[in-house]
Amino acid sequence: MEGVVEVCWFCPAGEDEDRFDTCLTFTNVHGDAKEHKKQLTFLQEVSSLIVIPMSSSDDNNEKRKVVRDLCQSSKPLTRLLDDKEKTLANNSGLKVRIGIRNRNEAELTEELTTTIRRLLELSGTALSLQDCAQSAWKQGLLVDKDQRDCKDAKEKAEILMALLKETKISQMTENLLPLQGQLWHIWCKKDKELYHLREKGNRSVEQHKSETETDKQIIRHEQFTRAFPLNDLMQSVLEILKKHSETNTKLYFLQWLSVFLDNLTAGHLEKLNEKKKSLYKLVQTEKQQASKSNNLKDWQKEIEAISAETTNCTLGIQQLLREVGQIYEALEEASFTKDLLFLSLPQIAADLMISGVPIELMDGDASYVPLKWVAAVFDKDTAKLGDKRLFVLSVLSLQSSRSPPCLMPF
Repeated sequence: MEGVVEVCWFCPAGEDEDRFDTCLTFTNVHGDAKEHKKQLTFLQEVSSLIVIPMSSSDDNNEKRKVVRDLCQSSKPLTRLLDDKEKTLANNSGLKVRIGIRNRNEAELTEELTTTIRRLLELSGTALSLQDCAQSAWKQGLLVDKDQRDCKDAKEKAEILMALLKETKISQMTENLLPLQGQLWHIWCKKDKELYHLREKGNRSVEQHKSETETDKQIIRHEQFTRAFPLNDLMQSVLEILKKHSETNTKLYFLQWLSVFLDNLTAGHLEKLNEKKKSLYKLVQTEKQQASKSNNLKDWQKEIEAISAETTNCTLGIQQLLREVGQIYEALEEASFTKDLLFLSLPQIAADLMISGVPIELMDGDASYVPLKWVAAVFDKDTAKLGDKRLFVLSVLSLQSSRSPPCLMPF
């Protein structure tokens, strides 16, 4: 880890308790900065301000030279001194010294936050990622976007985005991911019925089970008819992931595609969320006033409609990989012949998982675990890696199960 620059983003939520008003990137060099001159020079160029923890027990000529050079720079500089107990005088300019010895953590954090906010206003330096890339090139650092794999992946993602722009945002999931629509939710509901069988009138439990199984098969065949042959989007995604399973191109491709999809849908989703928030406020006000008007029901129906549209407009890597799993299960249940596509899908997902891409365990929108798909992916992982342990990350919600558990290599 020596010399690795750790990056952390701060994004404000628009709340009063936000420490900063804008998005910020905090970087931290692991190890002694003076021993990693390329990283130090790069960070000096791109940073709006610099904070240096200084230890009196680790004082030497080389370190003093680095600090002296930083002090002579025009960039704002804050030094945290472990041999001082309070902020030193004359800290109103761009160079600040703060004593951290025997200081209360909350008090020190507040002072440092206030100092950073003030220095950011004085700095006026805000660089784009492209600007940072220019600085990285000057230092001889490798930049991902210059790599052949990254360029190829971006081109492939841009071609797919051209296909998506022909589809209305509100209809993307319905048209491009046909195995995740209304039929899928009905199938999941039928599947749950199998665990709550009961007698009803002249119908026995066995009859109930048989009817439910038949309904599931009919729905699966209807899904199969709608989804096959695969549309251009899913066909292209699977071909790219299969062709580049052993290269970095697949990871760059997923990253570029994720960025492009976010850019495509972010504006529309933001408007929907704002509208939904406004309606929630109206509903809460109406309930507090104990009003008997019909507005309450109308607003609640509108909220439900917005929630449905939000689901239809949400398209990302998670939804695409979910569709891959559903393609496998639909082929497994509704197709009599198992073609090369069917056989290749678990291997594609297993390769992604081994590369560090989280694989969804449960469909949070339908509250369903595709056991056949997950088992097939596990089998491919075991064949390639042996019987390894896995880390299962579960994001739980009190109101719904739309935040799904994911499988990750451990």
